[in-house]
Amino acid sequence: MAEEKEVKKSKTRPVFWLVLAVAILFLVYSYRDTIYSYSKSSLDSLSKGASSILKPFSCLINPTQCQTAYTEIWETPKAATPETSYVKVDFENTVARGGKVDVIAALKVKALEPINIKPSCELDDYPINTALPEATTSILNFQKSSSEQHSSIECSGETGVEKSSYQLKLKLERSSKINAIWPVWLGSSSSKMGIVKSEMPNKAPYSLDIVSFSDQPFKDGKYDFYVRIKREEAETKLKSIESLKLSTISGKLQISCNDFGSGKEAKIEKLNRTQLEKYRKKEIDEGFQFKCELEVSNAPSAGEEPESNWIEAKAEYTVESAYAATVTKVA
Repeated sequence: MAEEKEVKKSKTRPVFWLVLAVAILFLVYSYRDTIYSYSKSSLDSLSKGASSILKPFSCLINPTQCQTAYTEIWETPKAATPETSYVKVDFENTVARGGKVDVIAALKVKALEPINIKPSCELDDYPINTALPEATTSILNFQKSSSEQHSSIECSGETGVEKSSYQLKLKLERSSKINAIWPVWLGSSSSKMGIVKSEMPNKAPYSLDIVSFSDQPFKDGKYDFYVRIKREEAETKLKSIESLKLSTISGKLQISCNDFGSGKEAKIEKLNRTQLEKYRKKEIDEGFQFKCELEVSNAPSAGEEPESNWIEAKAEYTVESAYAATVTKVA
C-alpha cells in the first residue's frame, strides 16, 4: 500500500508544477506593466548607486574624463588678429611614364614673419630628387608680407618596381617665429582683476602662451606660471626649438624658469625633438610646458593704484608638414 501511494504522488507532482507555472505566467502577464515600471525604477536606483560608488574610480574606467578639465585649461591663446601664416601645396603632372616621375608641387605661402622652407621628396618612402627654381640653393626664402607668395618644387626620379600607382610625399621643414605678451599688474590683493591671459599678435602653427592660475594684481611674493607651446595646425609636427626667451623691462619683476636661468631675462636654446620630450605633456596633443616662477618686489600698497607691467615671450621653432599625392602609371 505504501508503494501504491508513493506512485500516485509521483504521478501528481508533474501536474502540480505545471499548474503552478501556468498560474505564475498568468499573474506575470496580467501585471506586466506594473512589474516593468517597478523593475525599471529599481534598476535606475541601482545604477545611480553604483555610479556614486564607482565615481572615485572613473579615471580607471574612462581616462578621458580625467583629462577633460586639464585639456580645457590648454585653450588656444587669444590672437590680436585672426590672420595666420600658411603654406598650401597643389600637385601637377602626377603620372609615371617609362619608369619615371616628374611631379611639380606648386606652393602658395603667406608669411606674416619671414619663412624659410627646406623641402624633400619621397616616392613610396624612398628619397627622390628635389629641385628648386634656383638650382644653387636647397631652401626657399619668403619675406614677411601680407600678400600671398608663390614658388614651386620639382620631385623627380625612377619608380623602381612597376606598379599601377605610387605614393608621393613632399615634406616641408619651415621656420616660424611667434611672440606673446602677458600683462602683469602689481598692487594690493583688494583690487581683484582675476586671471589675466597673454595674447599673441597673430596665429601660428604652434601657439605660444603664458599661463598663471593666480589672480592679479600681484603683491610682493613669488608666483608660479607656465610657458606653453601647443600645436594648432593638425598637419604639422614640432621638430625643434631654436630659442625661447622671456623678458621684462620692469625692475620689480624677476623671472626664473627651469633650465632657462633667471633675472629680467630667461632664455633656452637649441632643443631638438628628443630633448623636447622632457617638456611634452602627454595628456595634450603636441603640447609642451615649461615651468617658471615670478618674483614681485615693491608692488604698490593698499590704497594705491595697481601698476601695469608686462612679460614678453619670444619663440623661434621649426615644424615639419607632409603633403601626399598618388602618382598613377600611364602608358
